[in-house]
Amino acid sequence: MSRPKRTKRHRKDDLHALLPSECRAQYRHGTQRIGTDTSTLSSPRSRPPARFDAPWMPNFTATSPYPDSGARQLFEAVASHALPAVSSPRPSSTKQRKGLGPSYRFYAGFSADFVRDVLQGHALDTGLILDPWNGAGTTTSVAAELGFSAVGIDLNPAMIVVARGRLADANAWRHVVSSIPRRWEPSSARTEVLERWLTTRSARLLRGFERALLENVRLGAASWAYDSPTTLTLEQALASQTVGAVTRKLLRPFQTSNPTWVRLRPEPSERIELTDADIRHTLDECLSRGSPFPPAHSRTEPVLHLGNSEALDLGLNRFDLVLTSPPYCTRLDYVVATLPELAALGAPDWNAIQMLRSGMLGGPSRHQDASDADLIGVCASVQQFLSAVRGHASKAAHAYYWRFYSAYFARYARALDRVARAMKPDATAVFVVQDSHFKDLTVRLAEFTAAQVELAGLRVIDEWSIAVPNPKALNPATRRYRTTNATRETVIVCRKENF
Repeated sequence: MSRPKRTKRHRKDDLHALLPSECRAQYRHGTQRIGTDTSTLSSPRSRPPARFDAPWMPNFTATSPYPDSGARQLFEAVASHALPAVSSPRPSSTKQRKGLGPSYRFYAGFSADFVRDVLQGHALDTGLILDPWNGAGTTTSVAAELGFSAVGIDLNPAMIVVARGRLADANAWRHVVSSIPRRWEPSSARTEVLERWLTTRSARLLRGFERALLENVRLGAASWAYDSPTTLTLEQALASQTVGAVTRKLLRPFQTSNPTWVRLRPEPSERIELTDADIRHTLDECLSRGSPFPPAHSRTEPVLHLGNSEALDLGLNRFDLVLTSPPYCTRLDYVVATLPELAALGAPDWNAIQMLRSGMLGGPSRHQDASDADLIGVCASVQQFLSAVRGHASKAAHAYYWRFYSAYFARYARALDRVARAMKPDATAVFVVQDSHFKDLTVRLAEFTAAQVELAGLRVIDEWSIAVPNPKALNPATRRYRTTNATRETVIVCRKENF
């Protein structure tokens, strides 16, 4: 497919246009000024690390928390605080990687390089690492690669399966490929969610393929990956990911330009009719890129938990390092974003999907009002923001939006408190958060997080931000309140005081 022609508005978003004028000539010749020194940088397609002073981590080498993209190599300039605001494309602007296993791209994930540098720079010989919002498992997979013990928590069964599959090696991949059935019979089990997009016959045919594959890798016809994702072997997790990848490709007609959305209510006439050949052809597309797995198994195996960080008992004084990116306060629906995978894993019905959506922190599903008792532990800056939302003149501000924000921050405060209690004295926590907007109000999640962790007994010892431009045009209603979608992403470093 040919690359679309860039317009003047697009060219304004180029990296050199976002740099200070005195830096542009140096950047064109492969260098960028950092403070008073000049450091040599390679092409924007690579991201060489640069060192900066981080007293909270010995010998730390900084890399961007963003997946690979053109301008993100300049993260080190921002981290050194020498350049006040170097804009960078949002992680969601890059194309989703195709394939299975570790090439699965979670919309909200940070890069493995960032996790690797934090873990190596922290100089832990032994210790336990926690990611209370583990997502696709970047923290746990890199920790396992480096030989650290880690615990990852997520409420979404699809993300648990992805995080589990990222620990596999080439041998596990070959076993799954060799287990792919040559023929299978339709199955009527748990097809309700699939039948939103597929005809009844097609949903049963796809479910039959899934049942046959999992039977071949010894999951058993009576078991469902959706119900118990944490108990899957690596081969079973890969098999479930394979079916999820096939399902996502088959449902492409219902996916939108928004990477976190799938059409939920297509017309009955739009439902897809499949044959065995369609499933086989889609499967061949998924397998055509070969094995994305390393030849050797991960050095350690992390523990994955299915559940809410705010509700799970994490224990006291257990963890030496916390590295995570909490769900942003943006009302993105990460359950719908993984709906093809959830349907493939055997989500029993739509009620189960709705319960999962309502349980996700930061999701757009309707919320009950947070009680006064729920908001007691919320910091003063959040209380002021909630008052501003409730008194806002816009439609639904005092109803839906106040319920959403009050529930989000009440749950967020409880989760941060549990995380803080689970950290050992002198342990470090690294949070990657992003600000957002409500009408003309800025949801300063970095500021709120810093204030909230202080209440939980942590001390902020460092933080840095980079600008995150959003190229999407503002809708006419939003232009009444602001002129840009741009926001900031912030890395907050905390330490638990040794009382």
